[in-house]
Amino acid sequence: MKILMVTPSWPSELHRIRSLNLLKAFNQLGHQVYLFSLLVHPEEKKFVESVKRMVEGYFLFECSFSRGMKRIWRNFYLWPFYPWEYLFLKDREVKQKMEKFAQKVQPDLLYVKRLRSLAFAGQLLNYYPTLLDTTDAMSLFYKNYRQVAGWKEKLIGWHEYLTYQRLEKQTKSNHPDLTWIVASRRDGQYLQEKVGVKRVWVWPNVVDLKRKKQRGRTKGKKKLQVVISGLMDKAINYRPALEVIEKIWPQVHYRLPQAELIIAGPHPVVELKKKAGWKGVRVVGYLPDLSEFLSQASLYLAWGTTPAGSRNKILQAAAAGLPIVAHKDILEGLEIGRGTVAVVKRVDKAADKVVELLSSPQKQELFRRKELEWVKKNYSLDSLKRTIEKSLEA
Repeated sequence: MKILMVTPSWPSELHRIRSLNLLKAFNQLGHQVYLFSLLVHPEEKKFVESVKRMVEGYFLFECSFSRGMKRIWRNFYLWPFYPWEYLFLKDREVKQKMEKFAQKVQPDLLYVKRLRSLAFAGQLLNYYPTLLDTTDAMSLFYKNYRQVAGWKEKLIGWHEYLTYQRLEKQTKSNHPDLTWIVASRRDGQYLQEKVGVKRVWVWPNVVDLKRKKQRGRTKGKKKLQVVISGLMDKAINYRPALEVIEKIWPQVHYRLPQAELIIAGPHPVVELKKKAGWKGVRVVGYLPDLSEFLSQASLYLAWGTTPAGSRNKILQAAAAGLPIVAHKDILEGLEIGRGTVAVVKRVDKAADKVVELLSSPQKQELFRRKELEWVKKNYSLDSLKRTIEKSLEA
């Protein structure tokens, strides 16, 4: 099958892990894949060559952040009706390039990543069988985002929530027979019950275990390192990280003063940078290969109340053989068995569990084995390929 993938930014292990894994899955299943993508983040340029080898053809449109902000200003009259992210991508030139590339490829199937990609690919849904991969139910995402956002971010969160709610219903009305794809049953049920979407497929986020197996774990005695990761300029990541630093980590540091808390992820906000060096806190920022870094640590801490955006991080940590302590709410949407991850809800219980695991290599090994089995069974690239095959056959 000839598949045209449309993504809002270049597939990579930095910003677009899901797109990258789906591209690998399509490729390994023998489909001919063509890629139309935007290059938004300059650091993604390093991933271009490796992705080009996986596709039959591609069109890369360089789309800088400053150009996106100009588009928002130009489309400002639409602001009451559409999300900021949608207006950031709404560009006549991009839309024309997309149409020409689709006419050249003549795909059997159109795969559109993210709802905001309809800003330049929406009209193509009328001409080609289409899978719309929103990954999350976006209005649900921003409904949860409002819970952790500061007052300035909360205003944006309300706007995105209401306008994404409108865009979801508009898309459903204009394309009632469209197939939607999400990463969890939770999001799929929301789209069916709240938006009225007829057909939703669940293609979970996965990790490429064949690649992760190459990561050797350190020999001998390791440092006691606890890792938190994510894009650290986003409220859903940096606010939980700040809560860990201020409320959980002091209790851990008091009992284990030799332990380190590592905050890993691009673009850490000023509030995080100010905490660097305080009670064993390290803010490392962007890492070329997070999985290699994870394999050297002792524990991964997944904290917060908003599960969207956290699934990939949890799966990455599990695939790297890193025991996980996680907030109960952040695991929603993951099919996870009892005893696979150390689950907590209260701040004091989190500190107790972190200290308990850091103090027991035996318990770390037990969790590590269970997590690897769990990921291999439910969230490996091979399991995704089986899911895709069944979906496309149906």
